[in-house]
Parts: sequence; C-alpha cells; structure tokens
Amino acid sequence: MKNIKPLGANILVEPIKVEEVTESGIVLPDTATEETPQEGTVIAIGESQSINEAIKPGVKIIFKQYAGNKIQEDGKELIIMNAMEDVLAVVEE
Repeated sequence: MKNIKPLGANILVEPIKVEEVTESGIVLPDTATEETPQEGTVIAIGESQSINEAIKPGVKIIFKQYAGNKIQEDGKELIIMNAMEDVLAVVEE
C-alpha cells in the first residue's frame, strides 16, 4: 500500500464490513443492504492539533453514515474524512 498521509484535520479510515445473517442463517453481503459501514479503524491521521487525542492509528471509530471520500488502494476501500466533523465516537474495547 502506498503511504497515504492525510492533511490538516483529515484522517484515513478502513471501514469495517459487518455481515448480516438472517434468522435462517443466510449471510447477506453488504451490497444487499442500503446501509454503508459506519464503523472503521483509523489508519493514519493528519498533523492538525485540533484532532482529538483519542483518535490515533489503530483505534476503532464510529462515523457519520455518508462521511468523507472513498478511495481504492490495493483492492481495499478506504475513506478520507474530517476528524472534527465526521467522527461521532471512539470505540473502547
């Protein structure tokens, strides 16, 4: 993968695909639902001091449904989004 470095208050996120399973055990692919992933793992952050200190590479976040701009890199879908506007929460495990 290329070294993508977000600028300013932007972050690079890899969305987590959640598979839905019906009651009968059938797995629905993400293309069968209209919902886009709203949870992801932070890959890289910009250099802005305004980014919350809890947002750092490797952290899981919840973000707005149609946040950011999607890009394809090495067959992976990544999203570049604004950390201050699009991130709703950090998932603590």
